Amino acid sequence: MSTEDADIASGAAENLEDEHAATAGDRPLTDEELKRGGLVKVVAHVRKEKTSAARRTDRHREHQKADGLKQINLVIPDTEPLRAAMKDLARAPSDRR
Repeated sequence: MSTEDADIASGAAENLEDEHAATAGDRPLTDEELKRGGLVKVVAHVRKEKTSAARRTDRHREHQKADGLKQINLVIPDTEPLRAAMKDLARAPSDRR
């Protein structure tokens, strides 16, 4: 048994990736391997379907894309003239229409 295998057998793997590389190969990790890797088992409830708000946002973004628009978020210095300039730039007609 190699030193790495001995470390894993003793639960001394340094991280989850080392644990997986040495023991799992292509199979999913077992609960015990995940626990030794430092993870904690939790129960979670996850939505399977998109909410109506998420579907509405998707439709809105599709319409924007069809119009040649895309929403972006910018971080700019907190000055009113610069903020106004960015808003004017966003409203300006362009060659895309």
